[in-house]
Amino acid sequence: MTNIAFIFIVLPIAVIAHVLTPVKYRNITLLFINSAVYILIFRKSVLILALFVVIDFFSGVLISRTRKLWIKFSTAAVIILKNTVGISVLIYIEGTTNYLVPIGFLVYAFTTTGYIIDAYNGKEAAHNRNIGDFCLFSTLFFKAQAGPVVRWSEFRSELYGKNVTLLNIWEGFKLFSTGLFKKIFIADSAIWCYRSVYESAISGGFSEAWCAVVFFIAGNFFMLSGYSDMARGIGRMFGMELPENFEKPFSSGNMRDFLGRYNKSVSDFNENYLTACLKSSEVSVRNVIKTFAVWLAACFFWSEWFGIFESSVVFLIYLTAVSVAERFWLEKKISKLPVRLAKIITGAGWFIGFAFLSGKSFTGIKNLFLSMAGFGKSFAGDEIKRIFLGSWIVPIVIGAVAGWYLLNKLGEKSKSAQNTVKTVICIAMFAVSVIYMI
Repeated sequence: MTNIAFIFIVLPIAVIAHVLTPVKYRNITLLFINSAVYILIFRKSVLILALFVVIDFFSGVLISRTRKLWIKFSTAAVIILKNTVGISVLIYIEGTTNYLVPIGFLVYAFTTTGYIIDAYNGKEAAHNRNIGDFCLFSTLFFKAQAGPVVRWSEFRSELYGKNVTLLNIWEGFKLFSTGLFKKIFIADSAIWCYRSVYESAISGGFSEAWCAVVFFIAGNFFMLSGYSDMARGIGRMFGMELPENFEKPFSSGNMRDFLGRYNKSVSDFNENYLTACLKSSEVSVRNVIKTFAVWLAACFFWSEWFGIFESSVVFLIYLTAVSVAERFWLEKKISKLPVRLAKIITGAGWFIGFAFLSGKSFTGIKNLFLSMAGFGKSFAGDEIKRIFLGSWIVPIVIGAVAGWYLLNKLGEKSKSAQNTVKTVICIAMFAVSVIYMI
């Protein structure tokens, strides 16, 4: 979605073709467009995803139709195991080799796992008999990169109730422009800064260490939320409303609330299929162990969006431990604190978690935290001075983040001021992003 040819050729042709197609044939047109995009842009994904679509669709049909419990259970278990193990193996291979994970596999795995579980539970929403609709539901190109993850019960009305208007296309373009700016201008620049200071950070640079974590957090957040906004924007151009995936996570009052707002569709997946079984907050050895195991799985799924490295293990255990501690011991105490103090404590919690993740390796984590604690060799090394004083990227990134914040604040003000100014800003963001890509 961040390709010039896609933005100026593929996407306009796709939207025009979709609009000109009679309503009852639009699903067929969209399926053709979806397949064409994968073939043209996501070549390595086509055969793998096509095979998975066929396997998972007919597995869902089998689970829905058969009355034999052992067939239901074994089929569902195999599909879920395939998705869970397959996704981990592919992401690990990508992190250790030059192999690229097929585009969309992560989102596809979550989508179809939920679909199979719904089919196993006998929910009517999962009883889909059209493989074309299943393909669109699970592999739509505009949500393939980073979601949001949707359920069939949520998506079905969007697939069959298309309302494509010029206003929808225009609003979708503005949302797409916002996401494109987040990804291209803010996220890519922040990740570049993180990579530039990382070696100095783990070598003893105090300022580099703190800046590395800040850049890492900004890069990952704006990349994921940018892709999500682009997906929602394109979806709106096709008359579909995809759910919001990021709901101001950095203003959360506790860590579990933060996990629920950051990549919200994955948190909803965990709530629907994992953590919903945790109904008791009674402190007992059995209950704590059960809760820890369930939250370990939930945090594993949540954290896979960042890749699998040595630091991911520490990050995973940290998130699980904090979530369990909040559930049994800390949540009531935090809720009694002043709101701002609770947000500060929560901010320290997620900052430490991302600091673990940004260390990349066990050694990197240790050295990074030593540097952050002031046990390094310098307060402000040459690398951070070079980036802040000799590069235009940092001040522009800071300005872009500030502008994005003000744009959100503008949305809370009067509609008349919002519409005009926001339109101008979105057009400017689109133009700047395209120039930056060129």
